[in-house]
Amino acid sequence: MLLFFLSAGAYAMWRGHRSASGCWLAAAATYKATPVLFLPFLLWKREWKAAGTMAGAILVLNFALPACFLGCSGALKANQVTSALSLNAAAGLLISPISWSHHWVWAAPRCSPAADDQLIP
Repeated sequence: MLLFFLSAGAYAMWRGHRSASGCWLAAAATYKATPVLFLPFLLWKREWKAAGTMAGAILVLNFALPACFLGCSGALKANQVTSALSLNAAAGLLISPISWSHHWVWAAPRCSPAADDQLIP
C-alpha cells in the first residue's frame, strides 16, 4: 500500500497535478509516518500547492475524520470526560501504524472504578 501511495504521488507530481500529489503523499504519511519527510522536501523545492495540500490532508485524515466517526466531541459536550479521553486514545492507537502494547495503558481510565463520569465533578 505504501509503495502504491508513494508511486501515485510521484506520478501525479510528474504529470503536474500538485494537489493530487499532496493528497497521495498525505495518504502515505497516514499509513506510515516516514513519508512525512517529503513535506520539508516539497517546501525546499517550493512546491507550495503540493506541500499545503499534503499538510491539510494529513490533518484531515488523522484528526478530523476519526473525531467525526468516534464522536469525541459528542462525549465532551455531554460532560463525559473519561469517555472522550478513552475514545481519543482508542482512535490514536487504532490509527497509528505503530501501536506497542505499552501504549494501551490509555485504556486504563475506562476500566478504573472512577471511570463513572457521574463520580467526576
